[in-house]
Amino acid sequence: MGRIHITSEVAVAVAPATAWAVIADFSRNPEWQGGMRSCQWVTPRPLAVGSRYEQVASFLGRTIATTFEVVALAETDDHASVTIDSVVSTFPLTVTRSVVPAPGGCLVTADVAGEPDGVMGWFGPVMARMVRRSVDGDYRRLRALLEA
Repeated sequence: MGRIHITSEVAVAVAPATAWAVIADFSRNPEWQGGMRSCQWVTPRPLAVGSRYEQVASFLGRTIATTFEVVALAETDDHASVTIDSVVSTFPLTVTRSVVPAPGGCLVTADVAGEPDGVMGWFGPVMARMVRRSVDGDYRRLRALLEA
């Protein structure tokens, strides 16, 4: 019905570790994600597989409350990534955020897959475009935040 899958990436003129520090700290999501009202850890840090956080966001005029769990985490000298699954949500998602070195800084990528339920699920292609626009905007704001 309404399955979506998008990838968004942005080149950022900062060291990969600087970008990773922001995107791996989900409590900072409201600083760069549009519509994000709040985001807080519900498990102790540091970030690890099994870590959880809750967020409240607004999308298309709807409040979307979600609990995410870290299901994969990789940190090496040349690559860092985290995959999160929504475990409680009105808009189920799996998101992978990654950072790799690139000339002049790093490349930050988001891979977002989900299957909206209810009324939102009936508008798959339209939802995919709206989610892409939203995520692309988020990553432009992330670049501006990091490069400021």
